Amino acid sequence: MQFTEKEVTPGLVMHLCPKTMLSKGGEVTCRPEFIVQGHHFFLVVESGPKRCRMLPLYTEPGVGRVEISTDGRTGHSMWTDGKFHFHREQVWDVSKAVAVSAANAAHDQSRPGARNLLATEHIPRL
Repeated sequence: MQFTEKEVTPGLVMHLCPKTMLSKGGEVTCRPEFIVQGHHFFLVVESGPKRCRMLPLYTEPGVGRVEISTDGRTGHSMWTDGKFHFHREQVWDVSKAVAVSAANAAHDQSRPGARNLLATEHIPRL
């Protein structure tokens, strides 16, 4: 179900299309060859009135990747029970409107009132 821009706040986990974000003005901090490929879960770590910063989440460990604790997770069991990692050198900056568009492109299946969330105290600090 479609997100609203108002929902795009720290702790929200969205299934997004990176190509959509890049084509609509999204910026990423890593070199192009390291940009996440294909639809992925992203964690909103910071947000302002119009923009947000997000981390792509990986199911596999890798060089430089940090595992996210399962503490503080709510939502679908794939999110609450899964292992997820992030890399501090890949931070995305996009408008909230673009994040919503990328969720639609990736067919995010979460629903209002049952979103995938990470409690504020467990959000990685950048």
